[in-house]
Amino acid sequence: MPDNILKPRTYHDDIPETPAIQITGKLPYITLVLILVLGISGSIFGIRIYQRIGVLESTILDLNSEMNTKTVNLKSDISALTTDISLSKLSIEIKDSLDFNDSRCQYLDHGFMLADATQTKQSSGIKYTGRIINTKSITHSNVRFKLIAARVAKEFTIKKIADGKSKKFSVYVPNVKLKDARYVKIEYVGSNIGYN
Repeated sequence: MPDNILKPRTYHDDIPETPAIQITGKLPYITLVLILVLGISGSIFGIRIYQRIGVLESTILDLNSEMNTKTVNLKSDISALTTDISLSKLSIEIKDSLDFNDSRCQYLDHGFMLADATQTKQSSGIKYTGRIINTKSITHSNVRFKLIAARVAKEFTIKKIADGKSKKFSVYVPNVKLKDARYVKIEYVGSNIGYN
């Protein structure tokens, strides 16, 4: 083809020719080595972080298990303590109460004692009987007592108890079940005092 004839244009004709960049020296090798070192050290650092996370996770699981064990032990201790407190309270209440299944002498307050205590079921309540002993060297007349059974109170009066003597009593307390009737309190309310 003659030189004066125009060649058809192509896409490649519009792209300017750029000379290839040639890098010479040690810079490319140093860059490559730095990239490799950083990559390897990053991988090692990542592995160590992953291992430390695993150790922390294991420690947290161990602590959680230990806390669960301690919580169960604490609940058991609290339950035992609550039972002990309840039994102690019951023991104190029983100690402060009179046992109507026991016919032996039992102490009341203000120098009185209870003897021959019995209880029997009657209609919808309980009949309590016994003897009140005056242990003081004074005579009581119109002696008022309050008998409390299962939180139900009933007052009764004994006409006269001479010093060193005893008198029978019988008190009916309604609305008390037999299972709740064993332990009661008898409180001294008041009396007229005389000396012989």
